[in-house]
Amino acid sequence: MATTRKIGRQKAVEQAARQRRMSRWTGLALLFLVVGVSTHFAVQWLQQPTTLPLQRIAIDGEFKNLQPAELQSVVMKTAQGGFFAVDMEAVRRAVERQAWVDRVSIRRIWPDALHVEVIEQVPLARWGKDALLNLRGELFRPGDGSYPAGLPHLNGPEGAAQEVSSRYRQIRDDLVQIGLQIDKLQMDQRHAWVMVTESGVWFELGSQDVERRLNRFINLYRQLHEGVQRRLRSVDLRYTNGFALRWQQTRAVAGMGV
Repeated sequence: MATTRKIGRQKAVEQAARQRRMSRWTGLALLFLVVGVSTHFAVQWLQQPTTLPLQRIAIDGEFKNLQPAELQSVVMKTAQGGFFAVDMEAVRRAVERQAWVDRVSIRRIWPDALHVEVIEQVPLARWGKDALLNLRGELFRPGDGSYPAGLPHLNGPEGAAQEVSSRYRQIRDDLVQIGLQIDKLQMDQRHAWVMVTESGVWFELGSQDVERRLNRFINLYRQLHEGVQRRLRSVDLRYTNGFALRWQQTRAVAGMGV
């Protein structure tokens, strides 16, 4: 009899423990449900266009060809919605579509502002009839034809912009040693190079050993008198062991050996 009562009390204790555990789990489930529902409604509220509307748009950057007022207008047209609802990626794409824009970064500033930092394209040269090359050798096309004055004119086959811009920088750095500057540089379909300096000297550079052959000319040019340098009109570097020079008001051609 005592054993039966003991077993009954044990069962009652276990049942009470189970009920307490069930109550705790039920309470936790209800708490998570309440938190989840509250979070859902809070997110929906924050995403409403009227919640925390944007009041300020700050445009930052160093501009020569871009107008901050125009950029701000583009952002204002695209940044629809409140502080949390605005589509940042859509704003970034809209700004990047402006021809002189290179890169864009956007961040929110609590509680009602957007900060837009714009890096402007820096042109290295003109390309073809209607494009510019940036410092990375990438093409961009200002729609209004606003090309800065004094840029060299580069050209080449389709897809060769980066190769041509790389060759331009190399030759430019070589020629600066002797005071010459590039006005035009072109690579043809056979990868042969033609160059014209700002002083009007025409160079046939060929397609092989361009840097070595140009340095050979530079070494000779340094030895020429300034008056003789000014009379130079064309240089043909397409010879294996030398080059040919043509001078102003003369028909003579001088071949220079190694």
